Amino acid sequence: MSEERFQDLEMRVAFLDDIVDKLDQTVTHQQIQIEELKRQLHLSLNQLGQMKESLKEQVTDEPPPHY
Repeated sequence: MSEERFQDLEMRVAFLDDIVDKLDQTVTHQQIQIEELKRQLHLSLNQLGQMKESLKEQVTDEPPPHY
């Protein structure tokens, strides 16, 4: 294998290593964001459930005053 071809392959491998590292960082960052969004969704659903329960307690089946 010629020296020029060997250097070309080394450059390609270095370039691909860099891309893989960047993709790994991106995936890691996205996973952190997904976990945070799941946590926020869970909290929101809990709050919504609590609000629903408190509204049920406030609702009465009395007819409005004009009846």
